[in-house]
Amino acid sequence: KGMTLQNRRIWNKNKTIKTFSINYDIGDFEAEKLSEKKIQKSLRNTLNINYGYEFPLWERRKSDNIFDKTNKYFPKIIGQGLVWKTDVKSAIFLYSDNSNQKIVSLNTGPEITLGAFKEKFLDYTNLEVIGTFTTKDGKSPFKFDDVNDSLRLNFNLAQQIYGPLVFSYENYLELDNGEFSKASYGLGIKRRAYEIGAFYNSSSNAFSLEFKIFNFGYSGVNKSF
Repeated sequence: KGMTLQNRRIWNKNKTIKTFSINYDIGDFEAEKLSEKKIQKSLRNTLNINYGYEFPLWERRKSDNIFDKTNKYFPKIIGQGLVWKTDVKSAIFLYSDNSNQKIVSLNTGPEITLGAFKEKFLDYTNLEVIGTFTTKDGKSPFKFDDVNDSLRLNFNLAQQIYGPLVFSYENYLELDNGEFSKASYGLGIKRRAYEIGAFYNSSSNAFSLEFKIFNFGYSGVNKSF
């Protein structure tokens, strides 16, 4: 149990997107210890600051920018093309057992999106390849949130299979030893107004479910489709 406070701002100018956020999180956790298979309780305070910068390298020209009944599987028009994403994160984690960890990380790499997600078969592909460079001081008492400070490449793929069904895959390559981690897999149903997903993390043998609802802030009036 816990609480999170966030202040976030986004600038979008000439298709270049900048984001800045400050987050404070406090929570009472009960989880497996970092050093042994025992459960530990601890209060955690977290403060992190993030700055992101995203700019286009190539944009696929779209013949139709109208959001209509053909947009059945996504809540907005998909921007197809290649962008370069960079973000810098700094955070401090303070635990009630007097342990702490402080991190600064740089994440940078390309993201490509192809397909308008309007056809029924293989009409949407999204792939990210992000390099992560992290410096760290200290350790978490928990296994689940001890920050990985290795040099690595992260791979994130989302692929439409048929209709609203989308397969997702996440993994990373440890550049220090050339080994891949155990992957995470997902299978979801995407619709204009909602999204349902099921995920499996092979590293922790954990299953999870996710449900999202979109467009709460829409104040216009339109015909249903």
